Amino acid sequence: MDVSGHLLLGAMWILWCTLHSAFISQTFTRWQERTFPRFSRFSRIAYNLFSLITFGVVYWYYRTLPSPTLWAWPEAWVYLQYLLLAAGGIIILLGAREYNQRYFLGIEQLEGTSTASGKGLKASGILRHLRHPYYTGGIIILAAWGDFTWASIISKAVLIGYLIIGTFIEERKLLDEFGDEYREYMRRTPRFFFRLTKTPAG
Repeated sequence: MDVSGHLLLGAMWILWCTLHSAFISQTFTRWQERTFPRFSRFSRIAYNLFSLITFGVVYWYYRTLPSPTLWAWPEAWVYLQYLLLAAGGIIILLGAREYNQRYFLGIEQLEGTSTASGKGLKASGILRHLRHPYYTGGIIILAAWGDFTWASIISKAVLIGYLIIGTFIEERKLLDEFGDEYREYMRRTPRFFFRLTKTPAG
């Protein structure tokens, strides 16, 4: 096994996660708005393109790295794997229904029609049952995706760890923005696991 290649893969994923988080942080975005105010309308699209391209580079390296298989999904378990992948995808899609995708993609910022600020806390749809549908769905998909090679285990560990850390970073931002309203939402709504009884929509 190419040990150095696998260590490089882990380092590449960690670097990608670090940059992905740093470039969307409040510290960086405020600095960018002060330093390059004319670029602000393009910043979200640029961030998304940067994230996508650099993810593609790391994923390409992951796919081309020879790595021994440690565990493969047994034929009898394949339907469980498909069920988990589908569940993760559905959770993400349900989450997407509750968020402003034009803002997420950077279209509103480019048009100068951004409406993200000034909106209240969202707690409708799937957000009544769990706080982080994107992260939850992503963790499920990563856990169920493909067979387990050394390369995939490294990739899964770094990315799942990043998603978990990301929930705490995001919640800290939301607490700063919404204060006690979000604190109450946290109290009644699970972070990852569904609560089947509905809570009042925010």
